[in-house]
Formats: sequence, structure tokens, C-alpha cells
Amino acid sequence: MALACISQLKLARMSIPAVVFYRPASTGSAAGHKRTKKRPKSRPKKTEFAGIDGVEWRPLRVKAARPDVDPSVFYDGLVSKFVNQMMISGQKQMSREIVSKALHLIKRKQLEVYDKAKEEDKANVEVDPRAVFHQAVENCKPVMGFGSIKRGGKIYLVPIPFPDARRRYFASDWLIDTARDQSHKQKMEIRLSNELLAAYNHEGKALQKKLDFQKLAYNNRAFAHYRWW
Repeated sequence: MALACISQLKLARMSIPAVVFYRPASTGSAAGHKRTKKRPKSRPKKTEFAGIDGVEWRPLRVKAARPDVDPSVFYDGLVSKFVNQMMISGQKQMSREIVSKALHLIKRKQLEVYDKAKEEDKANVEVDPRAVFHQAVENCKPVMGFGSIKRGGKIYLVPIPFPDARRRYFASDWLIDTARDQSHKQKMEIRLSNELLAAYNHEGKALQKKLDFQKLAYNNRAFAHYRWW
């Protein structure tokens, strides 16, 4: 009977899975447990390069270029801003094509003027369309502007000087608006080229808008002191 009980206990022990308890690793200085030292972080060594004539130099960090800047020699920041300002409903490709065709027409017209001019007058004819474009925008930039300021319950138009970016915006806006307001029987690139050439020669409706804008600022010169209030 006793042997039968012992054999049953052995079989029961064999069927029960063994449970193993793990002791957590202590961080203290207990016996048998050594505190591990943290390894110092390895710093990268400063690399030095031998330059010209044995003079040591180190590479400098260079700031990355903006995404709107192009390393091409044909890139023009003013033309790119003009394209973005003329764009409607995100159709940038169409706006870029219109501006490029307008510059091409300006080139052809200026070459015709250059061929018909006398020898002593050919030096005064500008053939580069980008130079014509830059001068046309520069001629349409307003010298002074005005802003609305409320004083004593009244709104006054106070003349204020504009930064260059604001002046460029007004000039481009007037050129685009006057080109769009012309007869729609002609294509947009033809109208834009005519307006750019007129502004280059100090003529056209865009230049008249600039003069009217400056005249309004000049007429309100009596309220200029409100700008510092």
C-alpha cells in the first residue's frame, strides 16, 4: 500500500510542469553583484585637412538652398515671382508658357527695331527681353504709397513708404491687370508683351495707374503726421 502511494506521488510530480523563479538583478552593491560603470560616449574626432601650402582648414557647414532657387543660368527670380502672381487656379504651367512666349515676342520686336535703326542708334536698342522686363517692372514701381489709419472716429489715407517687395507687387499687379483688360481678340502673351514694351518706354496704362496712385498719396500729404501716432 505504501509503495503504491509513493509511486502515485512520483507520477504526479512528473506530470506537474516545473516553475522557475528568476531573481531580479539588483543595482545595489550587494554581495555577488558588481555595479557596472557606464562607458563614456565616444565623441567624433575633429578631422583636419591639409589645405594649400600646408595651412590646415576644416570643412564648414553650408546652408541648403531654398526649394524655389534654381542653379540654372536661365533662372530669374523676378520672372518666377511674376509667373506665380499671374497664375490662376494653380495653372502654373500655363502661366509660365504665357510669360515665356511674351518674352519671345519682345525679343522679336526689339530685333526688328534694331534692324531698322541707324548705326549710331543701334547701341541704344535693348535686345535682351529679360532686361526689358526688369526695366518695365522698375518703371511701374510706386515711390510712395498710402495706408488707412483711423483717428478720432475718421479714416485717413496716410502716405507711407513701401518696402521693395510691396512696390514690386504693385508693379506686377498693374502690368497683369492692364494686359487682361485689353481686347480679348488677341492672345494673352501678345497683350502682355505690348504692355511690357509700353512700360519699358514709359508709356501705357500700367504707368498711368502708378501715377494716379502716387498722386493720391501726394494729395493726402497733410495727414502724413498721423503715421507716427
